[in-house]
Amino acid sequence: MNSDTWEIFLNRAVTRRYTKARIQRSCTHALVHTRKEEINGLSNYPYLRVLGFNQIGREYLKHLQTNEVKVASRFNQIPEAIRKLEFRSTLVYASALPPELRNQLIKREIQGPIIIEKKD
Repeated sequence: MNSDTWEIFLNRAVTRRYTKARIQRSCTHALVHTRKEEINGLSNYPYLRVLGFNQIGREYLKHLQTNEVKVASRFNQIPEAIRKLEFRSTLVYASALPPELRNQLIKREIQGPIIIEKKD
């Protein structure tokens, strides 16, 4: 049976046994090629990944770091196993975009956080 849209596919796939959320998770795992061993091998993620902040956020991040919260503001500061998984997820997400936007998104993923400076 073919489905023209993602929503139609989900509506046709949902049953009492397989919920919409479970089907979405399964499809995500299939697209990203995650394996059970890979997920089970990940340790607890003891980092806070910063995607962007402003001056108030900067102060809050300093406060968190003094309270021994590990802050990863750059992609290479994330543990390698998690970094690989995040990068594969980004590639899947970007695959539906035109090449120029795809490259921008992938580049954005590995850059540092967005810093919003206060305007005078």
